[in-house]
Amino acid sequence: MKKIITTAIAAATLLGGSAFAEITFGQWCRGNWVLAGNKAVDGDDEIVTGGVQSWTGNSPRTGLGIHGNGGALGFDLDIHANGDSMGVGDNANIWAQPIEQLNVKLGKVDYNPMRGDACFGLWDRLRIGAVQESEGWTFQGQSAGGAVITLKPVEGLEMYASLNFPYDNGQKLGDVYGRNGSKYAVGYRINEMLKVKAGVECKGGIKDKDGKYKDLAVVNAAIDVNPMDNLFVSVGGFIPTYTDKKADGSKDPIKANAYVRFAPIDPLTLHVKFGSKIGALDKKDPADIKDNAFGMLFGFCADYAVNDTVKVFAEVDYANGVYLKETSADNSDCLTIGLGGSMGFGPGKIGIAFEGATNNKGVYTVKDADGFAWAIPVTFEVGL
Repeated sequence: MKKIITTAIAAATLLGGSAFAEITFGQWCRGNWVLAGNKAVDGDDEIVTGGVQSWTGNSPRTGLGIHGNGGALGFDLDIHANGDSMGVGDNANIWAQPIEQLNVKLGKVDYNPMRGDACFGLWDRLRIGAVQESEGWTFQGQSAGGAVITLKPVEGLEMYASLNFPYDNGQKLGDVYGRNGSKYAVGYRINEMLKVKAGVECKGGIKDKDGKYKDLAVVNAAIDVNPMDNLFVSVGGFIPTYTDKKADGSKDPIKANAYVRFAPIDPLTLHVKFGSKIGALDKKDPADIKDNAFGMLFGFCADYAVNDTVKVFAEVDYANGVYLKETSADNSDCLTIGLGGSMGFGPGKIGIAFEGATNNKGVYTVKDADGFAWAIPVTFEVGL
């Protein structure tokens, strides 16, 4: 979020001797007007128009970010309006940095300096069909609702503890530190070309297939390789500590994901991502549910900069039914396509695209289970 206002005010009495505090305001908005799309209305497919956000839900998102920096102390506050509703956004925290190597954020924290994303193309339009899970694709994020502790003891080494706990009540230490979705991560940049990351997410207590109580965690490791300026490769794996079916019949598969970004010539950037779920459930036959199925997802996108302001893209994604819905039944997989472009205007851009998904997995529900759901979104986006 870009800064639009910076106010320097004397704050020595409030900030323990600091000479000044910096208050900044920023704004980010995105909204999609579905110019036309198909949707089942009263039993028949009709052409409709309406608004929807990229991640579904009310559109547009109009967000205001307020940030205070007093040197050793500061705060972050996001206010989001989604359509006609308003509330606290991604951040509502106070932070302290008593020394350069240590930072502690207290409150609601959206902070992901090591997260391994694979976001491109339709991720910034309508995320339909096989377009999903692009954030944290190869490595977990560091966000939390409670506290995030960052430690950078030496150059190249970074460590994070992301703790979830109630804002208004106490909770057992073991639940906060070892369950509740709390996460721990460490990363080390070996050189300019190579970074390695390892982490664990504490998922909480479960009952195993024998009814015994166990703690579940997901171990995550990734490697980022940047061998040249125009090539980036990230590979990561997510391994649950319990891989059998749970007492409730659910199962957490092993995930192995990869993302590649390559720019063979200046105007052209290619994106490729691959995802897998190993040892997943297949519920095609309710009487004989398989627990060793293989789910896979593949995505490809080409971005081309026509000039400094106009960009176009073409994308295709595919995921099988095991990956999407834990079943290999008919009409459970999805082929997703997208084609569009955008033009920049000052601090923002306007884009238009055609996108569609097979087997009724579009932004709107269509009549037939094997129907092709399509939409033409016009996307408005501005950041100040």
